[in-house]
Amino acid sequence: MRHAPLSVLAIVAIVGVATLMLSVSLAPEPVMLAVSLQGPVYDPYGANTIIAHLEVGEFLGNEVTSLTEVHLNGLRSGVVHGRDIRTDYIQTIRFTEPGEFNGCSITFGRDELNRVGDFLQCKDAVFKYLIDFSPGLRSDIEGGSLPDIEDEDMVLLGDRYTIVDTDVNTASKSVSLRMFGGFGVIDLEDDNYADNNFQRGVQINGQNIDAFVKIKATESGGKLTIYSIQYILNANPKLGQPLQIRPLHCVREYLQYPLGMLSPAFDICYKGVAGGGPITDISAVGIAGNEVWVKPRGDDEYLMR
Repeated sequence: MRHAPLSVLAIVAIVGVATLMLSVSLAPEPVMLAVSLQGPVYDPYGANTIIAHLEVGEFLGNEVTSLTEVHLNGLRSGVVHGRDIRTDYIQTIRFTEPGEFNGCSITFGRDELNRVGDFLQCKDAVFKYLIDFSPGLRSDIEGGSLPDIEDEDMVLLGDRYTIVDTDVNTASKSVSLRMFGGFGVIDLEDDNYADNNFQRGVQINGQNIDAFVKIKATESGGKLTIYSIQYILNANPKLGQPLQIRPLHCVREYLQYPLGMLSPAFDICYKGVAGGGPITDISAVGIAGNEVWVKPRGDDEYLMR
């Protein structure tokens, strides 16, 4: 196999649930974006790879708009069985949403300490996580609660969650769900399940999280049917603005509310810049056990294992 000098290479990794590797050229010519994905719950040794192009200044969501079970096992669909109900659910992670947020991009500039360098930068939100239920997560309404779905389990982001408590008010159209899993107790509340607005209604282990939630549901015949739960984690850094991830660091480390990542197995890590010479070993870019496609200047391509 021939090797050639590479243009500057930047790498981002979504670890645990997935590993995402962004090859970014600081030169005018873009190189390859390789996305390698793993699911720790179902297949800790498996991986898939997606190839795309990315340039400095371009948003991640332009090239990797969303991830589903097609890409990673931690987002596998499932079934919720309740009292007299059965509903399928699917999971999606989105890195941009038109009209809602732009997401993260690779940038070169100064950080909050006036250091010059390259960063993974997020100005509005980090990601959007969606759970869609079909035909719907349905329960009788009894005493302001949803008993048919309490104590039911779902595997979300590779972690098993149990719905431990519910509350609903059909007059105000508010609904709240308490689930146990991931980092601990997660409380989600929407004060109007009939509208299309996001609410600041997220707590994890009793701590308010800078995130938005939207629970879409309808009430009919004394039953409430939940069709989707949508969650957007805002890019709120613990130091300075905007959220900037330095090379060899991860998003959770820089967040004011790190529990907002929802799962201890889920993070987005920026591997930083490597280059200036031939790469002959995968360890040279700090990733082991996955495939990385690199396309330098010209027509040569190399697959390194």
